[in-house]
Amino acid sequence: MLLPFTCATVNPYHFETMKIIDYCEDSLPTYVLSYLFNGDASGIETEDEENADAWLSGITERMNRKYPGCIVELLIDENDEGSFQPCPAFGLACDCVDCAVAVFADDEHPAARIALPWEDEDEDEENPITAAFNRIMQSSLFRTNGPEIDLPEALAALGNAVRNNETDESTWSLGEYEDCTLGGLIVGSYWALSEWHGGQSSPEYAALCALGRIFSPGWCASGPEPESDECTAYDAVCAWFESRTR
Repeated sequence: MLLPFTCATVNPYHFETMKIIDYCEDSLPTYVLSYLFNGDASGIETEDEENADAWLSGITERMNRKYPGCIVELLIDENDEGSFQPCPAFGLACDCVDCAVAVFADDEHPAARIALPWEDEDEDEENPITAAFNRIMQSSLFRTNGPEIDLPEALAALGNAVRNNETDESTWSLGEYEDCTLGGLIVGSYWALSEWHGGQSSPEYAALCALGRIFSPGWCASGPEPESDECTAYDAVCAWFESRTR
């Protein structure tokens, strides 16, 4: 797992919806972490601030020139407890943690996704639930320039992924910074499919059943919760079906 460190506020959206395509690895002095992350310069000298700023801005500017339009963020390995390094990114020999100034790009970018140096290969494999969710959220259902997908098939795959894999709090927070969360997408799509399926032999009904195995509405429920992300998903799915009946 990664912790983001930057002089500006990090948008978690980058980590959920974008891929890392390049990075510059270095050893970052531990005494500047609070400054770079929180803007807290207490306990360090002005020279330390200037060195940190010059180092980070220099790499950021170089990466921005190389990858125009991409996002550049400073990351560290949260499992690195720090160790003495004779040649840190700046300053004299001191305790450091592994860091990488990483370039984030949209999935449509031609460059391949790469893992950071401290990541295991297994950690770089996308969780099946995340993959199924992102496939829908990054499609034309929610993105103007997103790819077209077979929505009933994609929703069925999402339902099966949730049913067949373990979930935790982080799973259900997927989409927190997007149009709707995982839960909102499931519930809203369920209600939309209940109106648009073409009978038990239709792909829409198969998707409805897949979502129905992980979501069971209460006896008095009759649709998505008003003014919620459930409604956002419901409206988007209904619009998708409507566009194909014209």
